[in-house]
Amino acid sequence: MLIINKTIVHPCDAKIGDVDIDVRDIAHALSNICCYYGRTKVFYSYAEHSLRLSQNVPPEDKLWALMSCAWRSFGARTMQKHVEEHLHIGMQRSNKTDGIYRTLLATEQRDLLGMKLNDDAAKDWRIRPLDAGTVVVDFINHYEALKHGLN
Repeated sequence: MLIINKTIVHPCDAKIGDVDIDVRDIAHALSNICCYYGRTKVFYSYAEHSLRLSQNVPPEDKLWALMSCAWRSFGARTMQKHVEEHLHIGMQRSNKTDGIYRTLLATEQRDLLGMKLNDDAAKDWRIRPLDAGTVVVDFINHYEALKHGLN
């Protein structure tokens, strides 16, 4: 894979832990990976999923929510710890996030998969996916705001 600094990295290479991680790499990659294995009615990226979650959880969980799928941008769950360390973020979350996460999942399932739900978890939210370029910019801006305490 080609990353922002023009380095070519093989995702299975043990040296990937030495690679500098840039939030732009994460945003770009996640904006191109479709949630639900591509089985949605329209394209819906992990970047947008993470961004929506982060915008709706309590302040102490916003960074966790934004970066919760970051490992997918490198193709290996083992990369999550490296992402956390390199970006100097802790990935602990409070239990206040669980209900919001369930609401987001229910909304995605209704709006993107066409599933009929028996509960009203998704009643107030609607998802109309954004284009990849908008999601990348919004993801990076949201990250920067969180890192500088502006959100």
